[in-house]
Amino acid sequence: MLVREKYRLRDAVVAKIDGYRKSAHEQAFKSFFDARSKVEVTPELVFSFDPQEYPCPVNSLYRGQHSFKKHYYPDVDGLTAAKKNNVQNSLTRWTKLSSG
Repeated sequence: MLVREKYRLRDAVVAKIDGYRKSAHEQAFKSFFDARSKVEVTPELVFSFDPQEYPCPVNSLYRGQHSFKKHYYPDVDGLTAAKKNNVQNSLTRWTKLSSG
């Protein structure tokens, strides 16, 4: 019997784990806006982009073929393999969170 129902069992386990994951994400998100949490917004804590000063060393700028049309700065920091992997993982996580 278990052999015939193994896929239904697998799907049920995956659905259960996914439900727990979504619940944990909701709880974590709500905890940021809890009455006990301290969220402070002041002019001293605001980050601002200076269009004249790129926040990376000049010798690390990207010199590849791709043109970044939507980038805030005209020059882009060179992406090493580790940075590319980090960006890709972050985008994948963000996509999963925003679609879930």
